[in-house]
Amino acid sequence: MQAHQAVEFPPIELDDTLDFQFTAPRKGYEYWLDKCAGRAMPDRRDIDPVKLVGILEHLSLFDMDISDGVLQNLRARLIGAEFERVFGSLRNRDLPTLLGPIVWARWMDLSSKVLAHGGPVRATGQIMFANKSHLGVELLLAPLTDGGEKPAVIFLVDHFYSIIKEARLRG
Repeated sequence: MQAHQAVEFPPIELDDTLDFQFTAPRKGYEYWLDKCAGRAMPDRRDIDPVKLVGILEHLSLFDMDISDGVLQNLRARLIGAEFERVFGSLRNRDLPTLLGPIVWARWMDLSSKVLAHGGPVRATGQIMFANKSHLGVELLLAPLTDGGEKPAVIFLVDHFYSIIKEARLRG
């Protein structure tokens, strides 16, 4: 009988330098920053998809269920076409079941770190979902309020790319 081995995923790297390498996350950050208008973070209602026409397919919004300052769950509010291309249709779906326990735990960990940070972060890593480990991703993850002053929504702007192609270009 074989023992089960724990699955090790490459880490998702977070940095608050916000030195984006790809256009969509950089433009998403510039838009988010503009919408702050002197506040710590914009409100969800400040986000106007019409103003995001060059990057709308890269934008996703996730509602955060928070209890006593701890993230309990995420729900997809808006899923961009690029995110759906990688993860499938997520809207109105049970994310933990759809993504599986390991990938779901990775999402919750990343989202909890964004919540704890309290501001925008750049995240980079490798996709470990549905045989798509050939993809890398750069993300803007930034909090939004939802009618109050505390974070309630994650504003996510993605850029997925082929790790193999990038390695060839650099090699």
